[in-house]
Amino acid sequence: MAKKSSGGSSYNKLAGYLALISLFVTGICYLINLILRLCGGSINLGILMVIANIFMIVAIVMISWKALKSAYLPCKTVWIVLYWVLVILAIVGQYSLL
Repeated sequence: MAKKSSGGSSYNKLAGYLALISLFVTGICYLINLILRLCGGSINLGILMVIANIFMIVAIVMISWKALKSAYLPCKTVWIVLYWVLVILAIVGQYSLL
């Protein structure tokens, strides 16, 4: 009998795909940068790195939000507020690099 996929499964797959894309783009950027440095050149791949970082932030937010919501914590509202403050700081920090 085939196993049906649930909504949580697609949520996890999306987070996984975003993380994979981020790692792939970051790895390609570092590889291009390494090759060019070995040849005596340089390149600014800033926008690609920003895209990779945004995908990674979104993937981390998705995975950590699910973990936070399912955790049994005292004063859970405080943890949720702290979580969103840290998410906003991460996004603002990313945009300040532009």
